[in-house]
Amino acid sequence: MNYKGCVMEIRNNSMVVMTDHCTFEEIKLRKSIIIGMEIEFSTGDIIQRNRERFKGFVLIAAAILLVVVTSLSLVTYWGNNLQSVALLTIDINPSIAIEINEKQQVIKITPLNEEAGLLLAADLKKLHIKEAFDKIIEMAEDEGYIEKNGENYILITSVKLNNKNKLSFQIDQLVEELIDLQEDKRDDLVMIAKEADIHVLEKANREKISVGKMTLYQEVVKEGSEEGLLDDIKTKSVKELLKKEHPVFDQHPGSKNSNDDAKE
Repeated sequence: MNYKGCVMEIRNNSMVVMTDHCTFEEIKLRKSIIIGMEIEFSTGDIIQRNRERFKGFVLIAAAILLVVVTSLSLVTYWGNNLQSVALLTIDINPSIAIEINEKQQVIKITPLNEEAGLLLAADLKKLHIKEAFDKIIEMAEDEGYIEKNGENYILITSVKLNNKNKLSFQIDQLVEELIDLQEDKRDDLVMIAKEADIHVLEKANREKISVGKMTLYQEVVKEGSEEGLLDDIKTKSVKELLKKEHPVFDQHPGSKNSNDDAKE
């Protein structure tokens, strides 16, 4: 019978091979063999000796293999489930920061002001971001931050947290889907999408505001604005900020009709 296997150990006159059926065999030593090499051998190459002594090596090798496989599984699990790959901030009047993983599940949610702390009574962790966003809108309406059939403004800002690794999804496309899902259900929301990088996020954290508001501030400053604007942005609601016309917008975001025309 012929076998295929990987050389696991080289001894004085023999070597130990793990077969492709995950069994271990001690066979005659060959020339020019190194550990890790894949070889073929037959039943005649197998050394028949005290199996009890050989059994000890098999157990040790199996234990090492189990540790390696388990470690790789844990690394993969951590990468897919526990590592934050993107951050979304949602500014209504409450400002909320949400970190998501590769599966687009919420793994961390941070209230950025007092209103948000009172709003987030429900645990949104492990929910898909679409379901979590839907619940946030519902809770904001229940608490009176969103007026039914009123004029409501929501700023959604996205940040990729790790520029070294390529994501399995497009963040801007995900934000578009979040907006479309809400606009399909209701017409009393004006939602603005922005993108920022990790440097803007760091500045926002230093100033203790959302990355969305920091993005608005930087865009307005580029156009040459008055002093004290940052303090103004810190204290005003998103509705107050977005209703005020600024040259950074191609059109006034407060105009629902203009937004609908732009989509067409």
